[in-house]
Amino acid sequence: MLHPIGGNVQELQPETVRKPKADDDEFVEFVPAGERVTGAFECVACGHRAFVRGTIEECPQCQGTLWEQSAWKPFANVLSGLARLQR
Repeated sequence: MLHPIGGNVQELQPETVRKPKADDDEFVEFVPAGERVTGAFECVACGHRAFVRGTIEECPQCQGTLWEQSAWKPFANVLSGLARLQR
């Protein structure tokens, strides 16, 4: 996987590329930067998480251009957290 950095091209080393969350017999769909999407995504290269509604951009942390849909739910615990505050 190649990423342009400051006009140069840097190849990510195998140990820096995250493994997909699917098992070997499952299909993982990657979404390239520039696609219109809705949902939670993780950068394939560094694992940065983003919730996107619109065009998914390059990763702000590593400038990665491939994303994987995530099971991450950024607001899943909001209501349970509010219940604890009311006690």
